[in-house]
Amino acid sequence: MKKLFLIFTLLCALVVLVSGCGSFSNPPGSTGGNLGNTGSSGGTVQAFTVSLEHEGKKYIPDNNLKAQWYDGSGYKQAEFNSEGVASITGLDGDYSVTLDGLDDRFTYNPNIYFVSNDERDVTITLHTLTPTDGRGEVYHEHYIYGVGYYRATFNSDYEMQRGIFFAYVPLNKGIYTVESYVDLTLNEVNPKLNVYVGNRNYAGNIQRCVDDGSLSSNFTKNFKYEVEVKTVSQSVYYRFAVIFESRSPVSYPFNIDFELRYQSEAGEAEPPVRSVPKPSEEDFTERRSQFSAKGLNWQPSGWTYADINKYYYADLFRFNNEDGLWHVWNKDTNSYGAILWAKIKKDNNVFQTESQTGFADGLVSTNYVNGYNYDSFISNYSANVNGDGCYPVTAELKEFLQNFAINQRYFMDGRGWAEDLGFKATEESQWLFACGYYTADIYL
Repeated sequence: MKKLFLIFTLLCALVVLVSGCGSFSNPPGSTGGNLGNTGSSGGTVQAFTVSLEHEGKKYIPDNNLKAQWYDGSGYKQAEFNSEGVASITGLDGDYSVTLDGLDDRFTYNPNIYFVSNDERDVTITLHTLTPTDGRGEVYHEHYIYGVGYYRATFNSDYEMQRGIFFAYVPLNKGIYTVESYVDLTLNEVNPKLNVYVGNRNYAGNIQRCVDDGSLSSNFTKNFKYEVEVKTVSQSVYYRFAVIFESRSPVSYPFNIDFELRYQSEAGEAEPPVRSVPKPSEEDFTERRSQFSAKGLNWQPSGWTYADINKYYYADLFRFNNEDGLWHVWNKDTNSYGAILWAKIKKDNNVFQTESQTGFADGLVSTNYVNGYNYDSFISNYSANVNGDGCYPVTAELKEFLQNFAINQRYFMDGRGWAEDLGFKATEESQWLFACGYYTADIYL
């Protein structure tokens, strides 16, 4: 009998060992993730947790609020318990953390909270929304009387295009910032800020449309607008309208939250950061002549993207100082192969536009790309592409593509837009997202 008991015990231990070698996936729709994510303390499952704070104190929600973990491909959810903690096991990797079902009294920045296997716990700070009066129309704006967190509520497509109007009369000199908080993980809505000139009795014209400056994704680009107030009086009247565009129909009412923040006293800090103009240095006429002199075809055939099974490897390409272009690199013969081209005026595998004109599309912003204004740059390159909308990759073009990929966060440790489409790249290989070569383009 003792022998049978010993055999039974050994079999149970073997089952435990075998099951520990893999992981068990919960059924579709389950919020528990994958089991088997154990820590170093005796195989104990370690949970990922989310807590909340408001005005420096722990906050316990009184509604069915849920925390969401997003890994670039899908969401996992867990409700907050009576102690104000949302907990989940089975996660493995890096995640963005957002909320689902937050009380209408509050807002938060959904784009700054992340967890990983090394940092599993996070606390989200909630902010109370400041109420406003007015109707949100021109001459009947929502009046803002101080810094804080505000909400633009849209009730129709007409309001989406016209905008919800706000007006602010600053009480103090200084640098102020208006910044939107639209969730990047959804990537469906793009907010914009129309800044007007005028006074209380004259709405004036749109001085500037701000459609970037803060955290952004491929489509969603949070706006951030800075202004220095040098004079304080009742005649100094700041009018702006929040608008947005959407890739799919939205359900109304639809909200866009933003923060009006006092940065510093006037003159205390550097003036608001503006993007540095980055003109092109390429001699486009000379480039055509170079191709003609070498017997190269400006319109080759047989296009192939630069990825290998959706992976980008920069070491497969090399810059040729003799012709000033990037090429496919043949490691076996240590020689340059086909010239590398970039899709400039045509869409690529990573992003598509409604006009199918790539970087030349009006909705693709290039005026603030990692601190540089590439509007003139990209306009010049767009005017000199071949029939496929492509241009050979120069040193400066490679730099633009790298800055663009970083600015758009295409590759962000599994949370980037390109990674959501299945593409992968090392830090130094991001620029290849729009590149490829022609198989018939044999370098002479």
